[in-house]
Amino acid sequence: MSQRKARIAVLGAGWWSQGWHLPHLSRHSEAEIVAIVEPNPHPRSAINELESTAALGERYGCPVFSSLADALASPLRLDGLLVCTSHASHFELGIAGLRAGLHGLAFLINNTANYRAQSRAAAALVRERRRVGRVQHVQCCMHSALLWLFDDPSNEGWTRSTGRMSGNGFGWGQLSHLLAFVFHAAGGQLGKYVSARFFGDEAPPDTAPPSGLNPHWIRDSGGMVWYQGMAVYEGLSRRAGGLDADDEAAGSARRAGTGPESLCSFVDACLGREHYVGAGAEVGLAVVRAIDAMYRSARSGRLEACAPGEGAGIVGVFGVEADKWV
Repeated sequence: MSQRKARIAVLGAGWWSQGWHLPHLSRHSEAEIVAIVEPNPHPRSAINELESTAALGERYGCPVFSSLADALASPLRLDGLLVCTSHASHFELGIAGLRAGLHGLAFLINNTANYRAQSRAAAALVRERRRVGRVQHVQCCMHSALLWLFDDPSNEGWTRSTGRMSGNGFGWGQLSHLLAFVFHAAGGQLGKYVSARFFGDEAPPDTAPPSGLNPHWIRDSGGMVWYQGMAVYEGLSRRAGGLDADDEAAGSARRAGTGPESLCSFVDACLGREHYVGAGAEVGLAVVRAIDAMYRSARSGRLEACAPGEGAGIVGVFGVEADKWV
């Protein structure tokens, strides 16, 4: 008897989907792409050439739907949705699946470093085992070498507040990954105040040149956890008497194989198996609250309060014009 595969619909057929998610998922021995959902029959990208949805359907041997509603109305049996669409559409797609009665459905929105062994160890050190004491201070930074994206006028749909891009800027697209690690590792131990600084003349929050390091420090009463999450090297150490985890394996950066750790965990969830949750609903909600307050602070020029809940606090954003990145 053949082993059952996870039946997954991929939502979106843009450059991330065609260049990363679809190839990885198709190579996974325990996953099956049962549908692709994309409203544009000829997806366009200023970055690379994209295949038409008809060609994608042939390549991956699955039907193509122009909307999630059409896919949900079909006889398809789904275990999971892999969401590869613009950020502003994530909620409506997720809630559509739930309203269709698919309460056991697993969702994955992009991949995240929270599933790396080093990130999981950091969360265990700070949150689960409390080996570093009470969190007193968190300092983190993220460098994304995407200035070229803003230099090309043909990428305006990605870089300016136009049409569906409104409320869909790179604060959501990039800082969400950084803050997800912070909330995953430190959780409810975070303090009351957060300060964010963006550098550059008119810089959105992700146009800084690559520095070669993406260090995060979580300082506490028992020492300090230091995490470096680069594409070619991940490291974790505890600066209070010993090295806890260090590994040069860069599984999350591989383009070959069956995908990063987050995708493999997603497939396990689709199959009802035990799986690691590195960015669950609680982390996601805390991130949304924080970024929402950051946008409001950038517009008002004042400190703004996050909505109540875990991770809530007071946020101040300085050194950026809000309309450049909303």
